[in-house]
Amino acid sequence: MFLQEIKCFLTLAECLNFTEAANRLYKSQPGVSKIISSLEEDLEVKLFTRSTRSVRLTSAGEHFLVIAKEFVRQCEALKSHKPQEISSLSCTLTIGIADLSENRCLVQIINNFIRSHPLCNLSLRQYNPEELLQAVDSNVVDFGAIISYAIPPNGYEYYVYDPSPLMLVVPPTHRLADRERVCISELKDENFLCVFRSSSRAVNRIQEICAKGNFRPKFVKETNSLSTVFMLIATGMGVGIHFLLHKEACNYDLRFIKLDLGGEEQVLKDGAALIWKNNNSNPAVPHFIDCVYNFRKQNFPDQYNEIPSL
Repeated sequence: MFLQEIKCFLTLAECLNFTEAANRLYKSQPGVSKIISSLEEDLEVKLFTRSTRSVRLTSAGEHFLVIAKEFVRQCEALKSHKPQEISSLSCTLTIGIADLSENRCLVQIINNFIRSHPLCNLSLRQYNPEELLQAVDSNVVDFGAIISYAIPPNGYEYYVYDPSPLMLVVPPTHRLADRERVCISELKDENFLCVFRSSSRAVNRIQEICAKGNFRPKFVKETNSLSTVFMLIATGMGVGIHFLLHKEACNYDLRFIKLDLGGEEQVLKDGAALIWKNNNSNPAVPHFIDCVYNFRKQNFPDQYNEIPSL
């Protein structure tokens, strides 16, 4: 399997048109078709489905697309860096992800890390919050990207890389839906929805917030995922208090409204966080922590900018 074949595959995967791919590669259309067919024979899988009207990636093709991009990146890194500059990080760093909706900033952090350490093989794996904590405990992953409320109070080092304010979340038909700001005391008669308290400390935080309005929240439903909570809010079953960072990933027509905590400004010490164990001997760990800290310092210079534990 040659680099030329991989680049031919990537070009066709991008434009999904043999004629356009041939023009970009300065090859004939039959030549591109022959290269792709040869690649499929070597891999013993079908990478594209072809018809007279369209070209589409198969599921195997989509999987191979991820591998091919990483292969080209590693090849380019070998050409542009000296061995003495990268030998210390010729290792693998694995990051577990608990919820894709919480990782808008993680992509930029990873890009910064890859640019600084191009030969470090970075791997991503997805888990639910409970599985992720177990993976960090057993060193299956070096870091876990998780919402700060899902982190147990003891046993982990963590650093919030994407701090976010808490917002009232309601459906568009709710009596408060058109408000720009809501006082916490106005929610004393509301039904609340949240993620299971066994996998999140959000319940405790919501209780603390509601105490500022002199009432105890009534939780009518706890469920296993944030997306399900948002779905239930959309049905009108209740309201929620959630991070603003989740708004971009919300698939429902919901309103995110600022909370007035009685004159007290929210201190942004929570949000999307990275967790790790202090006994991890992977040489890439402190370098990735540096990238996380520098990202926070550059993007949130005035908010809770403590140096994480090493």
